[in-house]
Amino acid sequence: MVTLQQLKYFCTLARELHFTRAAEALHITQPTLSYAIVELQKEVGADLFQKEGNKTVLTNYGIAFLPYAEKALAVVEEGKTAVENMLGSDGGSISIGYIYSVSFDFLPAVVSGFQVEEKNRDVSFHFYQGIKDQIIRKLTEGVIDLAFVSASGTRAIKSIKLFSQELFLVVPNDHPLAGKKTVALIEVKDEPFILDKPTSGLRVVVDRFFKEAGIDPKIAYEVEECNAMAAFVSSKQGIAIMPKIPLMNTYDISTVKVTEPSLCRNICVLWKEGRILSPVAERFKKFVLAYGNKNYPSA
Repeated sequence: MVTLQQLKYFCTLARELHFTRAAEALHITQPTLSYAIVELQKEVGADLFQKEGNKTVLTNYGIAFLPYAEKALAVVEEGKTAVENMLGSDGGSISIGYIYSVSFDFLPAVVSGFQVEEKNRDVSFHFYQGIKDQIIRKLTEGVIDLAFVSASGTRAIKSIKLFSQELFLVVPNDHPLAGKKTVALIEVKDEPFILDKPTSGLRVVVDRFFKEAGIDPKIAYEVEECNAMAAFVSSKQGIAIMPKIPLMNTYDISTVKVTEPSLCRNICVLWKEGRILSPVAERFKKFVLAYGNKNYPSA
C-alpha cells in the first residue's frame, strides 16, 4: 500500500533530484529516503528514478506518476485545512434530520434560540425531513449529524429524551366524538383506523397503546405519514391517533384529548455512537439538551 509519507518523499526527491539534498529537506537520513523510494517503486511496479552519470532523474514512469502524487498530497492538505478551519472557527454547518410533527414548534424555536448567540450567527443548517426509519438510516450512514425523532432501538444510535409529545384522537368534524373534550381509548375500539405503516415510530407507540388497552384495531388504511392520515380522516375513511400538525387546520377534522390512558410519545435527540461531531455540531447538541431541560423540566 502506498503511504502519504512515501508520496511526500517521492515528490521532494522529484523536485531536488538529489538524494542528499532531498533527505536534508525532509530531515531524514539518506538511507531512510532510499529505502522509502525502493518500497514505493515496489508498490507502483516500476522504477521512478534512474541514474544518469552522477545525476538522479525521473524515468518516464516517474514523470507520469508525479502529478498524481502531487494531487494526492494537495487533496490531503485541503482536508487538513478544512478541519483546522472547523476547529478554529465558530461557523460551520450542521445537518439535522427530523419528523414532521416537530417542524412547526420545537425545531424553529431551538434553531433560532441557538443562532441568537453571537458566536452561532454564522452557523448554517441543512434539514432532512422524513419518517423515523428514513432519518435513522441517514444518521447511521453519516449523512446527518443529529436527529429529532422518537427513541431508537438501534444499538449504534445514542438518544436522550427531550420532551413528551401528546397524541390525540383525530375524527371527521361530523363524527359523534367531534364535540367531546375527552375520550377513553376503549370507546373507539370498533372504529376503523387510519394508521402509519408498521415501520414508523408513531405506529410502534400507537400499537403499544392498543395492546395495553386490549384493543385489536380495525385497520382501514396504512399510510406513510401524518399528513396522509389527516387527509384520510377528513374524507371519512376512518379515525386516527397522531400529534397535532400545522395542516390539521386545512382539513375537516377535529382533535379529541385521550385521557384513558393519556397518550404521548417521547421525542429525543439522536446521534451516531462513536461518530466525532464537528465542534459546532457538538455545541448545538449541548444547546439542545440545555433547551430541553429548561423548557421541558418534567421530561
